[in-house]
Amino acid sequence: FVAVAASVDVQLLIGLWLLVAGTLVFGPSLSWTFVWMPVVMLPALLLALALMFFFGAVTPYLRDVGALIPFISTALLFFSPAFIPLAVIPTEYQPYIMANPLTVTIESLRTILFLGISPDLRTIAISCGWTAMALAVAIVFFRRAKSGFADVV
Repeated sequence: FVAVAASVDVQLLIGLWLLVAGTLVFGPSLSWTFVWMPVVMLPALLLALALMFFFGAVTPYLRDVGALIPFISTALLFFSPAFIPLAVIPTEYQPYIMANPLTVTIESLRTILFLGISPDLRTIAISCGWTAMALAVAIVFFRRAKSGFADVV
């Protein structure tokens, strides 16, 4: 799981480099709100860590859980406003999209990168709180499951 996270980090850095290079060459320069990017990415980082601890604890006991990870990540992607803004989604479906922990990060990134507006720090703080709680639960779960790893491997 650590190797997967490291490869995703490398892909993120390459994507950020391409974003900066593309805006310098083809379009208007990035707004100063680009500096909010680490803060905006924090809930997604906490969620990724929580999922790594959870799946790291479950995988030794249920080996086929690793096959579910691509489906879960695809579901998180398609049930998020990654392709269209949240404002375009009909209001009756917005609560379901808002339940996705990636929604706040995606909408905040869209706001700071494309609109040049500072992010809503209250929303990011609430998202960080929820994902930090998920991370704490996942760490406790991992520590309790860790004692049986040697028996099942």
